[in-house]
Formats: sequence, structure tokens, C-alpha cells
Amino acid sequence: MTSRLTYSMLFPRGWQQFPVDAAGEKQVSAAATKQARDVGRADVVAMIRQYTHQMFDRLRKQRAVAVHLPVGMSMTAPASLAVVPLVAGESTLDAAVVRAARGLTVERLDVDDTTWYRWVEPHSRVEDSTELTGTTLHYVIPRPGGPGEAGLHLVYTAIGLVGDEEIQQWIELGHTIVGSFQWRVRETAGP
Repeated sequence: MTSRLTYSMLFPRGWQQFPVDAAGEKQVSAAATKQARDVGRADVVAMIRQYTHQMFDRLRKQRAVAVHLPVGMSMTAPASLAVVPLVAGESTLDAAVVRAARGLTVERLDVDDTTWYRWVEPHSRVEDSTELTGTTLHYVIPRPGGPGEAGLHLVYTAIGLVGDEEIQQWIELGHTIVGSFQWRVRETAGP
């Protein structure tokens, strides 16, 4: 038996985890375009497919290993949570977090005898639209059992219409989901 470090989080009903590969992109695109396909809106289907492709392309460039999306809801919800490994390399995790935050204020949170990192990135415009706004919550959770050289960067993004107060509920949901994060050790058969 060998041990493998994984993680778990609690999500509301309707959220699913997808790999950040071509198969995952195809699954998300199919789920996100279902309503538009059902009512014969080929123009909307094409727009959603293009947005989904751009999102997965960005996730692959970030080297994300998974994305969690609320695709099982009656409508496509404006939120996502990407999981990206963060390796400090020759510096400390603290320095790697400061670099990743690109000048934004980083909070250090004492959680379960370790330090989590959090910063908030507001978006006054989304996808070059003056009607859409968004917020990205960034959390970095150090990998346990090591000298603190690696962790997971959880990137939760919520998008909404300018002035729509519902976006704040999506942001609070993001804090709640990330707050349920737990490292897990999974035993697997093998050498």
C-alpha cells in the first residue's frame, strides 16, 4: 500500500469536479449549452462554447489540475473554483504567494495549526463588458508534512451584473466552500 495526498471540500448540490483536459472541457460545454440547445439557440450555444474553451485554455495555462463548477443547476451559475498546485521552487511559499498576488494585499490566516493565505481580486469589467463585474478569491493552503515549499492555490471566481447584489451571495459561498477544505491521505494499492 502507498499513501497519496488528496483533498476534499463540501459543495452545494449541483456542483461537479472536472479535469482540465479536453474531456473535461467537452463535459462542461455540453452541460452549459444544454438549455440553449433545447430551445434552438445556436448563437447562444456558439457563444457558450467559445467562453468555455477560453476558460479551459486559461486553466491549462495556469496548470490547474481540476475545476469545480455548478453545472447541475437549473441555470448556469456564475461561479467556478479552480485548483492549481503552487510550488515555491527555490524561494519560500510565503514569497511565492506574494508573487502570485501581484501587488494585492495578502492576509495570513491561522487555520488548523498552519497559515493559509488569502487575497481578493476585484474585476470592474469581465470579458470586456461594462455590464459584468466579478470578484476572484484566492486562497493558498500549504501542503502538510513538508517544509512549506508547496501548496494548493484555490481560485474561486464569481461573476454578476453590475449592481446585482446576488454576486455577494456567490462570494460568501466561495468562502464557505474553501473553509471546508481538508487534506486527505488516500491509501492505494501498488508498489
